[in-house]
Formats: sequence, structure tokens, C-alpha cells
Amino acid sequence: MKTTHIPAIASNIWKLYVLQALTQALFIIPIIVLFWQSYGLNLQQIMLLQSGFALTVFVLEIPTGYLADRWGRRNTLILGCCFGFVAYLTYATGQTFWHFLCAEILIGIGSSLLSGTVEAMTYDTLLELGREREYRKVAGNQAFFEFNTEAASGILGGLLGAISLVLPLWLTAIPMACAIFIAVSLQEPKRHTLHEPKHLKAIFRTSAHALFWHPGLRMIIMTFGLISSLSLILFWFFQPYQNLVDVPIALFGITHAVTLVAGAFAAKSVSWFEKRVDDRLLLIIPAFMTVICFLSLSLPPAPFLLVFFLISRLSWHFVGPLSADLINRMTSSDVRATVLSVRSFFSRLLFVCASPFVGALADARGIPHALFVSGIIGGVVILFVFVSTRSAWKEIPA
Repeated sequence: MKTTHIPAIASNIWKLYVLQALTQALFIIPIIVLFWQSYGLNLQQIMLLQSGFALTVFVLEIPTGYLADRWGRRNTLILGCCFGFVAYLTYATGQTFWHFLCAEILIGIGSSLLSGTVEAMTYDTLLELGREREYRKVAGNQAFFEFNTEAASGILGGLLGAISLVLPLWLTAIPMACAIFIAVSLQEPKRHTLHEPKHLKAIFRTSAHALFWHPGLRMIIMTFGLISSLSLILFWFFQPYQNLVDVPIALFGITHAVTLVAGAFAAKSVSWFEKRVDDRLLLIIPAFMTVICFLSLSLPPAPFLLVFFLISRLSWHFVGPLSADLINRMTSSDVRATVLSVRSFFSRLLFVCASPFVGALADARGIPHALFVSGIIGGVVILFVFVSTRSAWKEIPA
């Protein structure tokens, strides 16, 4: 190894911090539902938009993870940032459901290219530096910077939204363009590479191994998928619920920022908890806390119940770095990005199946009723998963 290679590789760590932050400078998010509603979309159409995004990620998640394993992490990240930039330009010029759906598909392509690739590149970089045991700390720091950037941009986006609902969309495209240059400057870490000429066969074999043949990986993937999909449903109900309890629009950015900062600290705390609590318990608690949030929000709407959206965000952001670290430790570098993509694939599959029905139920019966039904079903499924896979718990690293 050349002596000049180590400093270049080490710079990947802070560059990935910056990359994650730039791709999450989403000024539009705190008022995006209001933006859609200003063009006449109802909750079912909004959930259909998110299903379009999730379906795109669902279809491409595993192939793009495999692409990162074969073509390289750096190249995949560059392409993902380019798609994100074009997507927000497309969004800012749109006025109809179909225009917005096209933008969501482009965002889905970009997200699927980034998903799993950042985590795999981070771990492989640490592995080359002999610092792989620091992954949870580094991943927590990445999430900390990412969510705090989204929080700060959200506050500004909420304030700008009171002036113009489309201005935050134009502003979101700027940091996405900057992320392209950061991705170009990354160094590809040394790693094992796949030599399978039959790509579909390799994708199927790796995915089947993670979902069917390795009980420990299946347990982690299913648990993360359930927590993530349920939390994502709550995320898209946050703005309509604030409208329901008469929160002023100018405060949407602040409430969004509060939940993000809390989530950032939750992600950063993972490395602290790993020294004190069994990882398996750290998977169980967030799952049932998410269900409690759904049932609590099904009570008659009140401003103080907004705290359960925050608790849901804590659970979601905590289990992200935790599950990624467990998967990294249980896989080799030639398939790492693919398996991490399987994790996101399963999460998006659940969201695609559930979200349109939850949105339709909310339009027909109200948000509290939709959240109550979702919480009951989600709780039953989570309980079933834990009971049916209890024999796999011993395979999860302590």
C-alpha cells in the first residue's frame, strides 16, 4: 500500500459526513404536504406519491446495491447525487400529480443509489484503516450531522414557506449540486470484489441468503423494515396532524427541526448504549415504542400528542445505525452494499403495500382512526416476527 493512500482514504470519513449533510439539506420537507395540498392533492394522492417513490426504491434498491459492489462505491454515489439534483429541479417546475410523481421517481432512483452505498463505503474505509470497531460511532456521527442539517434547513424552509411554498424546492437543489462535487472527490477503498459474470444470479443468491438462509440477518432486516415503514407513515402524517391541532405554518419548520435534532442525538447515542445494553434488547424496545406512538396518536387530537411523533423519530433513527452495524459485522465486503440494500428493500416493500390504504382510510375516517388501525396491525405483525424468529436471536452479535 502506498503511504499517500492512507491520508486520502482517511479523508473519506469527513467527506461522507459532508455528503450526508448536503443530501439531507431538505428545505422543502416541513411544508411539502402543504405544497401538495396547494395543488389540490388529497391524503390518498399524497400517499400514492410516496408509494411511487417507495416502489422505485423497492425495484432498484437491491440492483443498485449490487451495482455499488461491482462498479464501485464512489461511482454509484456520484450518480445518485446527480439524480437527486435533477429530481428537485423537476419538482420545482411541476404543478400536477403526474409531474410530482415523475420527480418522486427520480428522487427514488437517487436514493436507491445512495442507500447502502454510504454505509458500505464508510465501513470499508474504516476496515482499511484498521478502525472497523468505530463504525457505530462514525455512523452515529454521520446521522447526527445529517439530521441537524435537515433540522436547520427545515427551520429556514418553514419560514420561507410562509412566503412561497415553491421557493424551498429551488433552495433544496443547491446543496444537492454541491454533493456531486464531494462524491467526485472520494477515494475508493480497497475491498473484495465480486467475480460473478451472471449478475442476476449473484443478486438473487445474495438476497436469498439475507432473507431466507441466514436467520440472524433476516431477523435484523425484518425488524428494521417494520420500524422504518411504520415510522415513515407517521412522518407523512406529521404535517396534516399539525394542521388538525392548529399549529401555525411558520412553526412547521421548528417542530420538524425538533424531531430531527432528537433523532440525531438518538443515532449518536447508539455507540454509548452498545457498551451497556444487549443489541437484541435495543432492537425490541424501538419496535414496541413505535406501536405505542400509533395508539397514542389515535386518541382525540391534542397539541401535546405531537410528542409521540418525536418518540417515533427517536426509535427510527436509533435503529438505523444499529441495524447497519450488525449487518456490516455479519457480511463480507463483496456483498455488503447488496445486503444493506436488501434491508431498505424490505422496508420500502412494506411501505408500498400499506401507505395507500392508510391514506385512503385517513381521508374516509380521519387521521386518528387510520393511525389506530395501523398501530394494531403493526403491533400484531411485530409480535409475530419476534415470536416466530426467536431461535435466530442467538446469531445476532452481542
